[in-house]
Amino acid sequence: MLLDITGDAHQIQQNLEVLRLLLPESLDGNRVDQRLKRIATDLHPVSENRLSELLAEAGFEAPLRFFQSAVYQGWIAKKK
Repeated sequence: MLLDITGDAHQIQQNLEVLRLLLPESLDGNRVDQRLKRIATDLHPVSENRLSELLAEAGFEAPLRFFQSAVYQGWIAKKK
């Protein structure tokens, strides 16, 4: 079972914009900006296709996505 922020840079940016809309307005705007910027710039995103390739190389079946939120996606993959 995997749960991670996944996608290419464009997808992640779009997802972060959705996340910003979902956050309560009572949160400190500067802290929100810092955290979203950190996700966009400090993480090394992996596309869903690349994740599938990496799992196949490690001996897993094709992953099944079972969850998605504004920025997180979750998969289940069984070892072959």
